[in-house]
Amino acid sequence: MQKLKTSSLPEEKKGFLTAIACYVIWGSVPIYWKQIQHIPALELISHRIIWSSLFCIGLTLILRNQRKVFETLKKSFWTLVLTTLLVSTNWLVFVWAVNENRIIETSLGYYMNPILNVVFGAFLLKEKLTKLQIGSTLLAGLGVSYLLLTAGFFPWVSLTLAITFALYGLIRKVAPVDPLAGLTLEATLMIPLALIYTYTSYTSGTTNFGNSSFETLMMIGGGIVTLGPLLLFLYSIKRVHLSTMGFLQFITPTTTFLLALFHYKEPLSSDKLITFGFIWFAVILYLSDLKLKSR
Repeated sequence: MQKLKTSSLPEEKKGFLTAIACYVIWGSVPIYWKQIQHIPALELISHRIIWSSLFCIGLTLILRNQRKVFETLKKSFWTLVLTTLLVSTNWLVFVWAVNENRIIETSLGYYMNPILNVVFGAFLLKEKLTKLQIGSTLLAGLGVSYLLLTAGFFPWVSLTLAITFALYGLIRKVAPVDPLAGLTLEATLMIPLALIYTYTSYTSGTTNFGNSSFETLMMIGGGIVTLGPLLLFLYSIKRVHLSTMGFLQFITPTTTFLLALFHYKEPLSSDKLITFGFIWFAVILYLSDLKLKSR
């Protein structure tokens, strides 16, 4: 029994470190998209889908993973249709919000997401939480609730980002889907609409692709920016509790929040500051509990 426990630790640690790397990259992604914010969000998403799909297919061929892709397609087609809808909606809203200088709203959405992950982990996957973890979750929930009540507008950007990605993470956690095979199929399922939009913008002369080397390379690179951290996420979510993944995810919105505030000079209201204060204190409590458990 002790032997089994010892052998499982390296995989959990790998998942933990991979999740941290993934969330730091995601938190820094607005820097990338800001470089080409003059390009419409739909065009950016279309190229993001096309190039991430091509990179996935290329990686699948290099790793000779084709059989796993076909097996996954047969077993989990409708599951992947659902996850494709969720992740594509999340991408579109995120890129649009960044281009519209609403980065703090995206940050709030990804602060809500971990709370949903913890709730899903505790109630749907029956993951056990300590008293300190329950308390930190309630604190974070209070902070978000306060902002929702005082915002003065319906925070649809934040709610859409939080709900779509929390559901995506839950489904990919429980579905028997290989990370790369599933991601390849998700990207491929999105390709038809992306190609239609790209062809239409090309024939109408409104496309930005090919206008300059910089824009073209940035749009191609969007595939790598999408594929890299998502593969890290799917690798780690199979090895770490969903509730722990949820609280680690606070790294992403904190990074985004700091970028929005200090680099892009977005305004910060007192209501948002109070909300973030609740959340940051909750994160400190949760991570302290994880450290105590590891000891």
